[in-house]
Amino acid sequence: MRRKLARIAVMLAVLVVAAATLGAMPSQAPPEQESSSQPYGSDVFGGSVAVQEVTPPGGMTLFACIDDCGVYKSESVLTNHDGTFDGLTVRPLGPSLAGHTIRFFLANEHGHIEADEQVEFQGTAERFKLNLWFAGPVPFQPSLTTPTATPALPATGDKVVSAVPRWVLIMGVLTFLSGVALVLRARRREAT
Repeated sequence: MRRKLARIAVMLAVLVVAAATLGAMPSQAPPEQESSSQPYGSDVFGGSVAVQEVTPPGGMTLFACIDDCGVYKSESVLTNHDGTFDGLTVRPLGPSLAGHTIRFFLANEHGHIEADEQVEFQGTAERFKLNLWFAGPVPFQPSLTTPTATPALPATGDKVVSAVPRWVLIMGVLTFLSGVALVLRARRREAT
């Protein structure tokens, strides 16, 4: 009896300890509340843009990515007609990307190109002047006037078109008659 009571007491103690520690885990703060040794903020960029040493047309889209655009992509800003930009803000959810590479892209409706310049994400709530140079050409839509080989259809009422079915029927009948003649000739040879 004492053994049964001892076993029941041990099982109850194990259950109480298991129940008490079931939800226990280290505290996890959301990324925006992570503590760091320095205050966390946005890196804000402004400066000028040159594409193959020429000022690009105004109204092009400029954005930044940290490492890969799948990791972090900033909101876009538009370039001015004089090739300047301002207010390009890089602020991921937390300081965990500090020290990672920021890449800059210029885009229009036909694609995007990457700047030669890259900087490290600081996360120090500062404004930086940055002049971006793009070696590649601005993406453009291929010319619609490029000649392409398109089949020419005959004009409506063309006499050649109406003659085609007649010639196909004549050729079909001649082929059939030639086949019949060859079969008859082969049978005559076998008969002799």
